[in-house]
Amino acid sequence: MRLAAFAGRSRRGGSRIEPAARCLFRFGAQERLGVTPQGGDDGLVRGSMVHAGAAHWCLHQAVAAGQTPIVGQLHDLDSDKVMYDVEVTPMLASSLLLPHDAVTAWTEEAEGKGEQFVSLVHSVLDRFERSPPGVALKRAQILEVEREIIGIVGYVAWDARRLAPALGAHAPVVADVGTRASRKRGDAEVQCMFVWACDPASILRWSDAGSPIPRRSDGRFESLLLDAEGKPLLITPLVVGGHVVCITRRRDLLAQFGYQRRSIDHKGLIKGAGGAQLSYGGIVGFRAFRVLEPQLIAAEKMRSAASADVEYDGVHCLVVQTKPPFKSTYVELPPQPFSDGRLAIALQWWERSIATWDSLVDRGAVTWWDAPASGTEECFGRYGMCRYHHACSGGPAATTAAAAKSSSIGEGTADDPLADW
Repeated sequence: MRLAAFAGRSRRGGSRIEPAARCLFRFGAQERLGVTPQGGDDGLVRGSMVHAGAAHWCLHQAVAAGQTPIVGQLHDLDSDKVMYDVEVTPMLASSLLLPHDAVTAWTEEAEGKGEQFVSLVHSVLDRFERSPPGVALKRAQILEVEREIIGIVGYVAWDARRLAPALGAHAPVVADVGTRASRKRGDAEVQCMFVWACDPASILRWSDAGSPIPRRSDGRFESLLLDAEGKPLLITPLVVGGHVVCITRRRDLLAQFGYQRRSIDHKGLIKGAGGAQLSYGGIVGFRAFRVLEPQLIAAEKMRSAASADVEYDGVHCLVVQTKPPFKSTYVELPPQPFSDGRLAIALQWWERSIATWDSLVDRGAVTWWDAPASGTEECFGRYGMCRYHHACSGGPAATTAAAAKSSSIGEGTADDPLADW
């Protein structure tokens, strides 16, 4: 038996909704039209390979230290069986691929994609183990690897005494924004809208469109937070376009240093001067971490005194250089309580934009090729030209494999007049 901790895309993650936040056409090209992105995907492939190696390194380190971390997905490569949310025991770890072997197996599962980077990624992992972040992780408690958490946008009965501590720095914004509409309606019981940490057990299944379906007959989900009677808070979900508004986030790593718990996300070298940490901190997925993790810690405290001293230490990027000299370091992303407190409103707005265009397409009024594009400097961002620029500027005719391959705008080739500047 060969076990591999390979995790795919999160079901309703930031990589789906972030394009809609930036440019509705880009969302359509990626999620509805299936347009082949412009240029190569070498950076994504290298990143996925580093993720695979790092996940196995963390799991083996944890087991060697006497810990039993939880891994989100575990694949038996010999039988194609997939297990979810598994505690990795020493017996299970004996069948888990070693980090270098996991990198090689990843390329095999991807039908040879990334074979040219295997030795490079091996070098990255070797250097990481001896780096300060690697040494620090050996002293930490590794709790979870590549595990998905779920946030449901919806309403719960507002109880400031119990919920404010669970929401931490976001509580003032949530109390203001989340309860404003309820107070205006004059509800007998004030309902607060926010992104609530959902108990996965309260989800019956996921629809083909990626929307969670509740197990309860009344259509509500159960939060991991408890009410004054010790029962799960019930979430009345916000439904847009027939789908529950939610966000999922796959943790690359959840680790605890003493009583400080961190969400750690693996990144290639962060580009951008000066405000790079601030700009990364505003990414939807990281906002979701900062909103959901404090709730999960509060839920633990409600159930067990053993977690009484645990505090959330925020989101940290483990930045790994994928070229010599293969340096790595931690970058702490600063908190953004006002922005995070309005995440539910942002998700609602973006989902309404998508649903509105979907309904126009269903009626035959437009197609996703007609969706409005950003038309701003967002078209040329941190990583160069938008990978769907060829579709946006040239339409369907420009999306053939040959056209996408020949187009090299933003790739730093001779076709770029500023390539040597």
